[in-house]
This record gives sequence, structure tokens and C-alpha cells, in this order.
Amino acid sequence: MKTKDILQLVISVGLIIGMVVGAITYFATAKDLQLTQVRLEQKIMGDAVLDIQKRMWALEDRNGGSDCSKWKNEKDKAEYRKLSFEVEMANKKLEKIK
Repeated sequence: MKTKDILQLVISVGLIIGMVVGAITYFATAKDLQLTQVRLEQKIMGDAVLDIQKRMWALEDRNGGSDCSKWKNEKDKAEYRKLSFEVEMANKKLEKIK
């Protein structure tokens, strides 16, 4: 083999190895994707809890306190209890995700 052929072979092998290493480091690994998925689920559940909590605060403001047993509006009482249950369930799911 001539020096020119050897040089071409070395450069070609180097380029192939560089491309493989570049592709491996460029694309996300399964572990990275799993972590991203967990964080997305945490974000979605956290936002859901915050939305429910905002609805509960609106009911508390409308009815004068967080003790729903003293409220006169039965519909608001039922909704508040339902929302309280939803917050508990969402927080349990959030704890399982972590």
C-alpha cells in the first residue's frame, strides 16, 4: 500500500468513528428520556393540583372561610369536598411519581 492509501484509510476510519461518537452524544439516551418523562408528569400533576387549589380558594372566598361545614350553600359544600378529595388523590399520585 502506498502512503496515500494508508492516509486515506486512517482518515476514513477516523471520520466513521467521529460520526458514531457524535451520534451517540447528540441523541438522548433512554435514561434521559425517562427522566424527562417523569419531570413532565410531575409538572402536569403539579399544575392540576394548583388549578384545583385555586378553585377551592375561590369557594373559600365566596363562602367566608375554609370550614365548609359552616357554609349555607350545599352545592358549594359538595364541590369543595369533591375538590379536597381530588387534591388528596393528585398529591398521592405526585408522591408516587417522585
